[in-house]
Amino acid sequence: MRNFINIFRLQRHLRYLDREMGRVFAELGKQVYGLIQNKDLEREDLREKYQEITSFGEEIDLVLEEIHCESGGKSRKKCISCGKHIDEGARFCSYCGGEQKAKKNGGPE
Repeated sequence: MRNFINIFRLQRHLRYLDREMGRVFAELGKQVYGLIQNKDLEREDLREKYQEITSFGEEIDLVLEEIHCESGGKSRKKCISCGKHIDEGARFCSYCGGEQKAKKNGGPE
C-alpha cells in the first residue's frame, strides 16, 4: 500500500512541476517576443528563466526516477552527457544519444 501512496504523491508532484515549467516557458516566450519586438537584449533575464526551466527539468527527472524505483524498477545510472536517467547497461543515451563509457571491472577491456 505504501508504494501506491508514494507513487500517487510523486505523480501529483510531477504534475505540479510540469505546470510550473509550462508557466515559466510562457513567461520566457513573452520576454523573448518583447526583446525581438523592441530589438533589446536583456540576456540576464533570459539566463535566469533558462536556469529556472533547467531546474524544473532536473527535478522532473529525479521524480520520474523515484516513480520508476517505487514501481519496482531497478535504480538507473545517469547519462554522462545530459544527466538523464538511463538503463544501467545502455551504451548510448536514449535522450541525447551520447555514448556511455563502459565501466572497467578492475581489468582491461
